[in-house]
Amino acid sequence: MSATSTTFGHEAPHSAEPRSFLRRLRGGDEIAHVITLVFAAGILLITSLLVFELWRESHLSRAKFGWLFFVTKVWDPVFDNYGAAPFIYGTLVTSAIALIIAVPLGLASAIFLSELAPRKMSDIVSFLIDLLAAVPSVIYGLLGIFVVVPLMRNHIGPALKSAFGWTPLFSGPNYGVGFLTAGLVLAIMVVPYIISVSREVLLTVPRDQREAALTRRYTMGSHLEGRCTLGAHRHHGLGVSGAGARAGGDDGGHHGDRQRRRDQRVAFFAG
Repeated sequence: MSATSTTFGHEAPHSAEPRSFLRRLRGGDEIAHVITLVFAAGILLITSLLVFELWRESHLSRAKFGWLFFVTKVWDPVFDNYGAAPFIYGTLVTSAIALIIAVPLGLASAIFLSELAPRKMSDIVSFLIDLLAAVPSVIYGLLGIFVVVPLMRNHIGPALKSAFGWTPLFSGPNYGVGFLTAGLVLAIMVVPYIISVSREVLLTVPRDQREAALTRRYTMGSHLEGRCTLGAHRHHGLGVSGAGARAGGDDGGHHGDRQRRRDQRVAFFAG
């Protein structure tokens, strides 16, 4: 017995040792790790090269205008005066209008498709929304030119001017083009993206949270509020920020922190 125990005692450390690099390489683990590392590093390298190339090729404008390029309002090619302030302001305003319109509509649609709609209907509509999310932005631009602009000029614009013409926002002439029209087109473009991401996030929330809420006889509104705010609030922000980036997830925690937050959310539902 002593010899056997001595033999096991010497063999245990050997079996617990990690595999050598060559053995992992032959097994494919290290090859997969190296390949994924190269691709991930390639993305960072390409991004860095883009930033470097933009910085290098803009030395003439930086030498002549400096940082005033970002705050100058004049864009006059005749006299060689250029300023980006109107373009920056327009991008920020139209993106804000698009998110104000698209975020409530997208989140409400995602909640309906993931929680309330029949399964077959949800699958069909979600498939169509995923197709819309993949449509190039130039197609939405053409939609805005040929559909949204005439609609704003002939119907929506006059109605808004008659109702809110006493405010500075709608007091000017109505040509059908402007910040509101651009924001509406961007909202149409990013709504499918918000719906698609938010629906997938809601479907990944653990089933035990739903069952815990139902056992406490929560109303559907309370259940949806808890599920959306506690179970997926970070990832909803990811979908909204991604939509904002198109118009204009890093979890960030260890496994223990994620498990603790998950237990806290289940405890909230269970009472």
